[in-house]
Amino acid sequence: MLAPADALVPERSDLGTGRGGPSRCSATANCSPYANVSCSSSSGTCVSVDRCCSAGQPGYVSCNGVNTYCPSCSACTEGFLRYVLTGECCDTSQKEKQQQKCVGGSWVPTGVYTCGGLCLY
Repeated sequence: MLAPADALVPERSDLGTGRGGPSRCSATANCSPYANVSCSSSSGTCVSVDRCCSAGQPGYVSCNGVNTYCPSCSACTEGFLRYVLTGECCDTSQKEKQQQKCVGGSWVPTGVYTCGGLCLY
């Protein structure tokens, strides 16, 4: 499912007092299904972009250049490990598994391989 064309357009919020005083602003991004993120500032500019994983947009708010991001759209948590079957057999007639680590929201091979389980390929 693709995002609507306007889903990735930042929403700017400058809420001035209209009396020459400092501009106040706030921004809230929808991070569904997680809790929303928000920020506010007594002066400056606030921007929000809703989370839209189908379009590759994790979502964020920015107040005076300080960014707060929604949880990553990726299916992995930073630093976690997983083992993926390679489809090959080890010399010990067991299934070969490749270790991968979550780095920056993506699964990256670590170069470590293990063997386990009877290989019937």
